[in-house]
Amino acid sequence: MLGGDGGWQRFTVRGCPVGVIGKKKTLLMQRQLRYQQEETNLLEITNDVEEFVQDIDDPLVRSIVEMRILDGETFVRIGHKLGYTADACRKKFDRFIEKNEII
Repeated sequence: MLGGDGGWQRFTVRGCPVGVIGKKKTLLMQRQLRYQQEETNLLEITNDVEEFVQDIDDPLVRSIVEMRILDGETFVRIGHKLGYTADACRKKFDRFIEKNEII
C-alpha cells in the first residue's frame, strides 16, 4: 500500500483477511441457528412430556414421574418428599413404565 510522502512511503497492512472474517461469521450464525432449532425442538418435546405426565390418573405415580423425569430428582429425594421409601418410589415408577411400555 502506498501513502505518505506523496505516495512514496510504503505501509504494510496486517490483520485478518475479510474472507476469513466472513467465513467465521457465517459459521457462527449457522451454529446459532442450529442451537435455536434444537432449543425449539427440546421445548416441544418437554411440552409433550408435560402433557403426558398430566394425563396420568394416579396422583402418586404422576408426582413420582414428574419429579423423576421433569425435575431430575433421585428416588431417595422423591421418597423423602412424598413420605415413601426410595425403593417404593422406584417400584411404582418402574411398574408404570413397564405397564405403559414406554421404554
